[in-house]
Amino acid sequence: MKKNIEGRKAVLEAVKKDGRELENFPEFQNDTDIVLAAVTEYPYSLEFASNALKNDEAIISKAARMPHSLKYMGEQIKTNYEIMLRLIRKNGHAIFYVAPEFKKTYAVAYAAVCQDPIMLMYLDDSYGCLNAKGDRDIVMAAVSQRGYVFEYASNDLKKDREFVMAAVSKNYEVLKYARYKLQDDPEIVLAAIKENGKALAYASEELRNDKKFVLEAVKYSRDTLAYASKELKKDKEVILTVMKHNPNDRDLVLAAVKEDGSALEYASEALRGDRAFIFEVLKLNGLALEYTSDDFKKDRDIVLAAVSQNGNALEYASYELRGNREFILAAVKEDGCALASASDDFKKDRAFILEALKLNSFVLKYTSDDFKNDRAFVLEAVSQRGCALRYASEQFKNDRELVLVAVKRNGWALRYASDDLKKDRDIVLAAVKEDDDALEYASDEFKKDREFVLALAAVKGNAFAFRYASDDFKNDREFMLIAVSQNVVALEYASEELRSNREFVLEAMKINPKASKYSLLDKGEIKELLQKVSIKAYISKEAHKMSLFDTTSQRDHSVIDQNEATLSNIMSFLSVPEAVKVKMTCKETNNAMQFKF
Repeated sequence: MKKNIEGRKAVLEAVKKDGRELENFPEFQNDTDIVLAAVTEYPYSLEFASNALKNDEAIISKAARMPHSLKYMGEQIKTNYEIMLRLIRKNGHAIFYVAPEFKKTYAVAYAAVCQDPIMLMYLDDSYGCLNAKGDRDIVMAAVSQRGYVFEYASNDLKKDREFVMAAVSKNYEVLKYARYKLQDDPEIVLAAIKENGKALAYASEELRNDKKFVLEAVKYSRDTLAYASKELKKDKEVILTVMKHNPNDRDLVLAAVKEDGSALEYASEALRGDRAFIFEVLKLNGLALEYTSDDFKKDRDIVLAAVSQNGNALEYASYELRGNREFILAAVKEDGCALASASDDFKKDRAFILEALKLNSFVLKYTSDDFKNDRAFVLEAVSQRGCALRYASEQFKNDRELVLVAVKRNGWALRYASDDLKKDRDIVLAAVKEDDDALEYASDEFKKDREFVLALAAVKGNAFAFRYASDDFKNDREFMLIAVSQNVVALEYASEELRSNREFVLEAMKINPKASKYSLLDKGEIKELLQKVSIKAYISKEAHKMSLFDTTSQRDHSVIDQNEATLSNIMSFLSVPEAVKVKMTCKETNNAMQFKF
């Protein structure tokens, strides 16, 4: 590059772009302007300056922004006490490069920590510096800026109550490295909290769990609450105290209201009058509607937001809204328990209740006993919402006709039927036909009935019936093989013992190779077993069960219809020879498909 650059001006421009270029121009290494430009751009280029300029204060000052570049400064400047003191005030790390006799001076040590507090770490004999980790003024100068450097102070200072008290008032992080006895000192911890509420994080466990202390501490900073004990974070009195001292803190109010709606009382007037904010509040705690203004209690959208979060919030809506039929229906749709706060006229209105039931089955819970004991009404109710059976009187939960209507509407209604009807085969079948999971609530005798479970699975055409089958069946080899023949997914509900048994899994795979997917064997074991399964028989006899093929004859060969991706996935488990068998069998069919191996 030297050949392409001629003249001082060109060199100056070059080092301004890249200070390292100074190395390539020894004839300019004594040029003050060029060297100054070079170290300004790249401080370590000081290495290439002339000896005279390595002792130039202006140049050294520019290089000092990267302290370790000072290892290239001249010996003459290192012995100039005043210059080195000025350099240390610009960068504390310069202390490493001053003459040994200067390192032991108080002024140098003090200047170093004032410029960079971390230098306190090096102020001892092992670094050739003044041993000042126990000096009150030097340590205070350091921790006032960075509390965490108190870690490097002497043990004597860490247990000095007077010093720690003064230090935490300047930087709360000092408390972290003070002795435990001082972390348990209420006065010292409170002084730290006044400086920064986060200081409670470094207090003793006893203080963080001391309600009286925490109540005092939260007055000075809302941040303190985050570091109190788990119990006190949820303490109503503590939360409300924080609120009283921070009424304009939006996030704090939301957090407090989430735990207790009454906290809204302590929010500022500005926040309590902010409609958008009130929406946020009610999404967290609908019952906070009680503490909103009368205007908000008349606001349809506001009240619906509250009811959506908690139906009981309707109790605090305006009288006009609680008497509005259309509004009550909207509220009930959000939460059935809203009916509890509606006017008595609605609770006695048969047509209204039936209309409300269409929106929410929980409504029946809040109707009068007259309705709950009215068979015609309950029958109509469960025909609309099967699970309304939950709130019917006990006599109707044992009413076969009524329960049958309920479970046909919603299989889960079986959960609320009487124990006698949970033993009724027709009712259980009707319930499970509507919802597979209903078998969970059937009498145990059905779950232990081998023929019933298998028949149920056959009727439903899926394997969910096996989920609630007796554990004895799930560990019964013969039963589970029959189940797999009906639906391979049934293997998912077999016992871990069977799913981990190679012989059993092999038998299941002979019925349907997809059984490998539900076993607990590793991939290597599955590959071995797949090689033992007859691929030809699989194609002709079992493949159609997996919807991979369109079986057009009962001969050994089938016509492959589609789903190449699924077949390729199966073949990824096979050895190359077995995969080739599949390919050759495919080619023998009328519409052979090409697969990539």
